[in-house]
Amino acid sequence: MSDTSIRVSDELADELYARKGRSTSYEEFIWELLAAVDGPIEESVDERDTVDRIESALSGWEPDTDANAQASIEETARVGAWLETTRERHKRSEIVEACVPSDINEEHWWTAKVRPGLQQLAELGLVEYRPNYPDYQWSG
Repeated sequence: MSDTSIRVSDELADELYARKGRSTSYEEFIWELLAAVDGPIEESVDERDTVDRIESALSGWEPDTDANAQASIEETARVGAWLETTRERHKRSEIVEACVPSDINEEHWWTAKVRPGLQQLAELGLVEYRPNYPDYQWSG
């Protein structure tokens, strides 16, 4: 994923920071603002197909954490669909910034729900994980 900088005034930067909330990334906040103006952005058919494939592959899987299995599967499916869309390798910090819901604890989201799910997808051959780097890439 490549990044682009956008120049804004200090006043606007302060206002965005004050409104976005501590656990929300600037990117997520800007998407929320755009959705509020234009209406929600519908996920593509391809993304829905990927989510369905991942949920089917993880059906019956139980994470070895305190997380609810269905919530883990749903969050992992969202992340997997995002990985497929980007077609790039991503480290944890990039996945968290792009995918963590703003209303939950990001550490719990990652360690209890998403990381175990991505590990399971790696075992199934749908995600490539390189522990020496460490990063994730869609391979399904």
